[in-house]
Amino acid sequence: MKGFEIAVKEAQPAAIMTSYNRVNAVHTANSYDLCTVAARREWGFEGIFMTDWTTTNGGGFSAAKCVAAGNDLIMPGRMSDIREILDALEETGDQSLREEELDACALRILTTVLRLSGAGDQAAKE
Repeated sequence: MKGFEIAVKEAQPAAIMTSYNRVNAVHTANSYDLCTVAARREWGFEGIFMTDWTTTNGGGFSAAKCVAAGNDLIMPGRMSDIREILDALEETGDQSLREEELDACALRILTTVLRLSGAGDQAAKE
């Protein structure tokens, strides 16, 4: 983890991609401890997290858990992912997701888009 910590603190990347593997028996894409606690709170990561391609295509991953962990972008964003997230918001399945968690992801996506497009710099000047 030290290598990731150094990269985040020194380079402040715009995005980090989570992986398929597990750390302490939890898929990295579903790990709140890795995405939110370590990267965001402890290391000061301000960019977005995205899942690796088709992370939620079986294997024990959950789109709703990815969002709850702090993944802002589920790749490639299949209809089944959208349905799972909506169901979790409504608590109609075996998962739950707070609207605030989804809102935080949307805000980070928009903030990153504005920052990378230079629009955030322009707004600051005005």
